[in-house]
Amino acid sequence: MKALIVLLFLALAGCADADPKSNNANNANNANNINNANNANNANNSNNANNGDIRACTGNDQCMLAFNTCCGTCAEPQASDFDAINASFFEQHRQSVCPEEQPCPACEAQPNPYLKAGCNEGTCEVVNVENTALVGCEADAECVARSTECCECGNDTFGQVIGLNRNRIGDFIDLVCTGAEQCAECAPDYSIYTMQCVEGKCEALVPR
Repeated sequence: MKALIVLLFLALAGCADADPKSNNANNANNANNINNANNANNANNSNNANNGDIRACTGNDQCMLAFNTCCGTCAEPQASDFDAINASFFEQHRQSVCPEEQPCPACEAQPNPYLKAGCNEGTCEVVNVENTALVGCEADAECVARSTECCECGNDTFGQVIGLNRNRIGDFIDLVCTGAEQCAECAPDYSIYTMQCVEGKCEALVPR
């Protein structure tokens, strides 16, 4: 009888010992699962943040145009050839569109002076100035030549000059300038350009 009681006591003691270990194991597994889930969520959130930041901006000066293919184009680029990105993410964007460098055609891309990058409501966007009110007109007299760069001195050569509505010059300056530039004081020479209003758009034409 005593032996039976002892055996029963040992059995109960064994069960009592087993439960905490089992509980501890389960708790550890649960904790690991929770940590893994949290880590996955954190990774996803980080990736989402990075994807959002590549176009995030607080001003036009933070934005730039970057080709959305490895080699770009040999023809005059169009808005569809570019992504507008935050300049600090250029390398990240380059890696995403061209993970392995490829041999590119030996050609020189033609300029498209109408394409700019601008910050619109916190997001970098491709701006085709040619399709905006900045170039709108009804008569030749409304049109003036303007360098596409903020600083006009030295940036008045063919391919760097467009026609703008003289009443929208200030809006264009807001697009291309930050206010922190220190431009040279020389005056640009736009004398070779003939200003015309063509189909409702100002154009700076060069005599052939």
